[in-house]
Amino acid sequence: MKRSIVSIFTALAVIGAACHAETIKAGKSGALAFDEVLLPLIEDRRLPGYFLSIQQGGESKLERAQGFVDEKNKVSPTSNTIFEIGSMTEPLTATAIMVLVEEGKISLDDRLIDFLPEFKGLKVAPNGSYDVPLVELSQQITIDHLLNHSAGFSAVKRFSLRLSNVDKSYREKGLFRNNAELRDLKSNIALLASIPLIFQPGEAKTDSVSYDVLARIIEVVTKQSFDSFLTTNVLVPLGMLDTHFVVPTDKQSRRAAMHEPVVWGYNVPGKPKMYRQSIISQTAKAQSNIARGRTGIKSTANDYLKFLGFLLGEEDLPRLSMSSASRLELIKKIKGLEIGTNNTQKHAAHLTGQGRFNTAFWLDTQTRASGVFMTQINPAQFDLAPTLLNITAETFKNDS
Repeated sequence: MKRSIVSIFTALAVIGAACHAETIKAGKSGALAFDEVLLPLIEDRRLPGYFLSIQQGGESKLERAQGFVDEKNKVSPTSNTIFEIGSMTEPLTATAIMVLVEEGKISLDDRLIDFLPEFKGLKVAPNGSYDVPLVELSQQITIDHLLNHSAGFSAVKRFSLRLSNVDKSYREKGLFRNNAELRDLKSNIALLASIPLIFQPGEAKTDSVSYDVLARIIEVVTKQSFDSFLTTNVLVPLGMLDTHFVVPTDKQSRRAAMHEPVVWGYNVPGKPKMYRQSIISQTAKAQSNIARGRTGIKSTANDYLKFLGFLLGEEDLPRLSMSSASRLELIKKIKGLEIGTNNTQKHAAHLTGQGRFNTAFWLDTQTRASGVFMTQINPAQFDLAPTLLNITAETFKNDS
């Protein structure tokens, strides 16, 4: 992305925020707790605007909208505003994988090399370092490893002062970056196969490009583009008709503007803005339209709530045929699953997810409540999902 000198200094100032988003906590319980957490983000001019929506049992329970998604034209966020949701793409990719499992076309124990033989020569650079000899794999990567982010791949890191040798290879070779030769999923994954892992498969878990590999496996198995298969077999059956990798022209007016944080304020009356609208190069825009399994989806609060309702087994949604056992397996595979043992969620399975652009989702299987939080700031500044999950579980527990 092309940036001005000011933008470069701004980016350096927020590197820490990209790795450690600020955790927000609520001191109250009940519906007012949502306002206690979220309103200061607008009043202190730390976010341009947001949309929050909670549902339970397939019914809308609460909506909050503050600020703007387009300040210049005074456009407020709604349930149909289209946001970039970053890694909230991953649960949709996992769903596509489970569709193929249900159809008997793949198994979670299947090996990566059986679908993508270019990975046969893959080796491990311990801790991502080239200072020691590369070692052979102790076991082959499976689809299960990929779903759990335990395959040994790293991630393409935008902001980081500490890059391993493997991370540097991702950058230098232009993996999922501004590389004119890597314009599709196939070419990026072929390049990935030439870069060592950072740990042995199954040895650890870390944020990674594993879901991009899963998307490529889907293409090989189905002989369709990942975008096409996901749309036909997941998005359309769930009624997620405003969810796209490439937003159609007639829906562009509903897109939220992207913002980035600043460490100084503008000269305006009152509290200074701690954000500004991002300037994204045409090359970066083209890269963001690659249909990836890890990121790239644009969606609405209304659409993503349909997906969360599907995970909870709501009966009144458009149908995506999947057994209860496979749906429960899917929930387990989506990263972020925990077994709650705190006072507000005793023994309740709950799921949270945070997107790169500060979007978030959460669900609680005990109360059957779920929610989404939508805003647009890159990198993410606030780790909101756990707090909003706890408020949701406490506020709506008596209605379950």
